[in-house]
Amino acid sequence: MVDNTGFERFSLRANYDAQLGKKLKLGLSLAPNYSRTDVKPISGSYNGGNIQGGGPGGETAIITSALILPPVVPVRLANGDYGAIRNSGSGLTTPGDLLNPVSTVDLYKDRASAIRALGSTYLEFEPITGLTLRTNFGAELLNTRRAIYVPASLPTNSNQGANISNPVLNNIDARQANGTNLNWVWENTATYNRTLGINHNLTLLAGYSAQRNTNEGSTVLGQTGTYTNTNIEYATAAGQLFGQANYSANALTSVFGRLDYAFKERYILTAALRTDGSSRFGPENRYATFPSVALAWRLGEENFIKGIPTISELKLRASYGVTGNNNIGDYNYQSYQTAANYVFGAGTGTRFYGFSPNGVAIRDLSWETNTQFDAGFDLGLFRDRIYLTVAAYQRNTTDLLLNRNIPALLGYSARALANVGEVRNRGLEFQLNTANIVQGDFTWSTAANLSMNRNEVIALAGANEQITFDAVFGYTGSIRVVPGQPLGVFYGYEQEGLYRDQSDIDSSPKWTASNTAVLPGDFKFKDRNGDGVINTQDIGPIGNPFPNFTYGLQNTFGYKALSLAVTLQGSQGNEVLYGGDRYTFNSPGQTNGRVELVDRWRSPENPGDGKTPRATSASSLRTVFNSYFIHDASFLRIRNVTLRYNLPEQWAKKASLQNASIYTSVQNLYTFTKYVGYNPKPTTTAIPATPHTASIRALTQ
Repeated sequence: MVDNTGFERFSLRANYDAQLGKKLKLGLSLAPNYSRTDVKPISGSYNGGNIQGGGPGGETAIITSALILPPVVPVRLANGDYGAIRNSGSGLTTPGDLLNPVSTVDLYKDRASAIRALGSTYLEFEPITGLTLRTNFGAELLNTRRAIYVPASLPTNSNQGANISNPVLNNIDARQANGTNLNWVWENTATYNRTLGINHNLTLLAGYSAQRNTNEGSTVLGQTGTYTNTNIEYATAAGQLFGQANYSANALTSVFGRLDYAFKERYILTAALRTDGSSRFGPENRYATFPSVALAWRLGEENFIKGIPTISELKLRASYGVTGNNNIGDYNYQSYQTAANYVFGAGTGTRFYGFSPNGVAIRDLSWETNTQFDAGFDLGLFRDRIYLTVAAYQRNTTDLLLNRNIPALLGYSARALANVGEVRNRGLEFQLNTANIVQGDFTWSTAANLSMNRNEVIALAGANEQITFDAVFGYTGSIRVVPGQPLGVFYGYEQEGLYRDQSDIDSSPKWTASNTAVLPGDFKFKDRNGDGVINTQDIGPIGNPFPNFTYGLQNTFGYKALSLAVTLQGSQGNEVLYGGDRYTFNSPGQTNGRVELVDRWRSPENPGDGKTPRATSASSLRTVFNSYFIHDASFLRIRNVTLRYNLPEQWAKKASLQNASIYTSVQNLYTFTKYVGYNPKPTTTAIPATPHTASIRALTQ
């Protein structure tokens, strides 16, 4: 938990249902809430923390700086200033931009508030027996406000000397942002239920829905360098103001139908067809049709199974379906004009205002498609006291919506959105529910699940194409999308150990990927292609972010009105890059490092653990991304512990309630893991990952 951060929410819910006539029903639901969030730059780079929702930038990341700031640097100096590398008097000089995290905790101000109004209403009419006409309208209105203030006394990357005794007016950054989001959905359905004879049950549904989402916002900022005092923590304290505005909208329309048929409640068929149209694609590719079909056979209702007393339920099922994905943001299929100013003329010149295209128009961009086949069974034993569900699936995602590399000669960014290939997921899922003890006032039940998924990129747009990403600064191309590999694997050199001594260097494949001199105690990499040299041709897959399997376990104990539920969650075999190593191993020896550095190579006679390289402030192979920085992130977490007491029924009735209870719960109580970072669950933005916080709640329900 980081001081001066927090989240509060106040909510209200009301439901109303009315029978307006024999065949007409009306319903209304309202759920307004108000929330307030205090944000700090917790994770990210030590000289530029990540701020949730964006922000000024340049403030130190609290967790990262707290980990690597040497303990010889005091939190506060005698004059009340915040200690840092540059003013600590410790003799340390670099990195000079490593700032005090406590200053950010104390001084950085960032509060967001939101008022959300969520409501829905429906009208249901039954003109004839079995036919139900229903219209449903729901809307969400969200108004947000955010106020950010960076004071003159907060050290930042651009004003590292700012402090309590040295406020820098040019360091002040004040901004206020306001936003409004309106999202509505209107759905109309006609449902017809009919029983034919005594064995046939038929349900037909047809419907139409429309959805629209609009988002509008504005930000007012004070011009840096125009603040003249520190008394007003608001943008209007600046001598010059400027603003930003944004607007986006998207719409989705759908026509759909479904058929449900059951014969003797043993043989069940469900078939559906829907057509969706999204404004996020061009006019020629806006619509797509998605079919699905599912079959089930309840063997437990067959006479040859009914005769087996231990089997209370047995069902086989299979399904095939196609779904679509349009989550690419608004307007990305087209190129539109953005402001582009330029200075012409001699001397200081004259600024002219204009516009330019923002990118490449992708007119043929279309829906990403998921085609999935499922098969499984449900088995209940001993009156369902043991209930097992097993399912296998294969999902092929085609026309992937990914950013594809494009030639720089086009004059735009190096990537453009495109439908680029295919990814396949195969997996098995197991769910087991057991009623272990049901005796008198005491009960004990267990719910366990296990999932295994295997992911593989089948194809991209080109035969030898790869899509690369930089995991953290300096690790170029360390995450890749490559055919034949899982999606987003880590690519780098594979460590074989360390160079023991000079003779080991002389007899090993030669490092030629850069001019960096190789010395004893440096990383030793595998010659993947066996050509006698180590270069970029030896870069290959070194880590898989997908787990071998995930699992969960919940045990619930009950005694009279008391119940205790304990939920465990786990993941096995997934690998992650710990971004903090970018600093702990690449620093010049003047910042904190991980405890593994104690076992580093020191000499041929004292090689340490055989994998942690020598300490040096000079250029070395320690900055080269390799498998040393990939870590096993398997974990078992006590996800939730809840103790509940159900109040006597007569108490609830006196309050006009059906039931009432009091409970307390603990979230994320403890995590068992060998992972070196805080949170073994992977993240794409946290360096290092933000700690997984524990929380305790006591509530009535």
